[in-house]
Amino acid sequence: MNKVFDIIVPVAAKDIEFVPLTVSYLRRNIIGANKVYVITNQKNISKLKNLVSDTEFYIIDENTLLESLSYNVVRRILFNIWAKAASQTG
Repeated sequence: MNKVFDIIVPVAAKDIEFVPLTVSYLRRNIIGANKVYVITNQKNISKLKNLVSDTEFYIIDENTLLESLSYNVVRRILFNIWAKAASQTG
């Protein structure tokens, strides 16, 4: 018995053109793949909607995954960690 599962693909703006081919490969080669979720920046959503016609393909704005968590929040946290580490080694 094959298990059914969903696939999550994070996509940066520079990789948008590869999404249709990626989804096609997933469908052909991954047994049990159900829904394909692409997580990307809101700016990329309209471009992606026009590229993929798969009925089980969903696009999610990366800034809406978790309340109070956005790309800018993660960036600020990582910068603070880097700055703290840099100050301790110097």
